[in-house]
Amino acid sequence: MISVNGLSKTYGTQTVFNDLNFSIKKGDIIAIIGPSGTGKSSLLRCLNYLEVPTSGSITIDDLTVDSERYTKQQVLKLRQYTSFVFQNFALFKNKTAIQNIMESLLVVKKMPFAEAENKAMNILSEVGLADKRDVYPAMLSGGQQQRVGIGRALATDSKVMLLDEPTSALDPEIVADILTLLRQLAKKEMTMMVVTHELRFAKQLASEVWFMSDGELVERDTPHQLFSSPKDPRTQRFLEHLGA
Repeated sequence: MISVNGLSKTYGTQTVFNDLNFSIKKGDIIAIIGPSGTGKSSLLRCLNYLEVPTSGSITIDDLTVDSERYTKQQVLKLRQYTSFVFQNFALFKNKTAIQNIMESLLVVKKMPFAEAENKAMNILSEVGLADKRDVYPAMLSGGQQQRVGIGRALATDSKVMLLDEPTSALDPEIVADILTLLRQLAKKEMTMMVVTHELRFAKQLASEVWFMSDGELVERDTPHQLFSSPKDPRTQRFLEHLGA
């Protein structure tokens, strides 16, 4: 479903990550862990072209986007295929919960208002916020704001959901709620890539865990194998440091 070939990202003389190659099947849930500043979030942003890769190509189903010769239309299609859930929620502060979810339906999909409102309401129910439809983000808890963010991603009917530290801004007791919601989405074969520092989150949610360090994809395995028997010394040191 997803194939990445030779993907690299640099800023001037700084290499964020270099020559990444991987593939992901439909319904996979990939948890990406590793030290801060090692390129995990930049990788997600490049997969959505929020940041343009320096080199390499991304293929999702029938679409291939090559960083050296891409078109605006290809990027628009890539963003229709991928949805992004931000660490800091990134909701429109002047729009209610339902308006935040309706925005892409009205602007991008050109959906009639009544149809968009009905779909957004169904999504709010799915993420457990039907009673918050007319509430503004400032009046929602962090967990509720993240649920709206996930709902907004669901509204696009994308093939892949990219989540950048979706629980890092939340209180520990709220993390379990978001984990439960994402597990429900996983049952519907939603393909997800999740950057997270929450190892419990990775253990419980992922079909595969990737460890990134120094801009490299060092190791990838099932949660059980990677956490119980990491092969690379860098993975071992990272998990030992965290007491995993």
